[in-house]
Amino acid sequence: MIYPEHLQIETVAGICSAKCIMCPIDTSPRKKIMSDSFFFKIIDAYKDIKQHLEFTTLHGLGEPLLDKNIANKVRYAKQNGFPSVGFATNATHLTQEIGRHLLEAQLDTIIFSIDGINKETHEAIRINVNFENVIKNVLDFIQLRNKMGKTKIIIRMIKQDLNKDQWDKYFSYWGNKLNSNFG
Repeated sequence: MIYPEHLQIETVAGICSAKCIMCPIDTSPRKKIMSDSFFFKIIDAYKDIKQHLEFTTLHGLGEPLLDKNIANKVRYAKQNGFPSVGFATNATHLTQEIGRHLLEAQLDTIIFSIDGINKETHEAIRINVNFENVIKNVLDFIQLRNKMGKTKIIIRMIKQDLNKDQWDKYFSYWGNKLNSNFG
């Protein structure tokens, strides 16, 4: 029998605080945050194949941190043995409290979407997002993870015309902030 290697659950559909120039979120047929009970049903339905999964992703076309219960969803998936639970975020809504809850829930991976090395570039690509706030939130989370967790942190930039010349500075800046002991 052939099993999927990746389970992707869109916990927040069609809702985001940013208006990114490359994102098709306006085409999303749904605008909803998934209830915990529905999420638990999905996890329960896939329990029998979890050992075949490599990744369990909790995002799609929406901002996962708009779900006030995202840490509960992570915790439920991890308590039920799902591997490599993670999601991508623009980090706008990442507070110290949410970060702590995610680490306590044993989030395996978080991907921060930061599309420039400076305010002008990032905010031109990710409209309605405050660059300084995002950087502060990400740096605070890195410190918190270094103290109390093992969550893998990935900082990603979607290369495009507005930022393609910033890669070397971007890579150098973020490479110096992340501790390679955490993967």
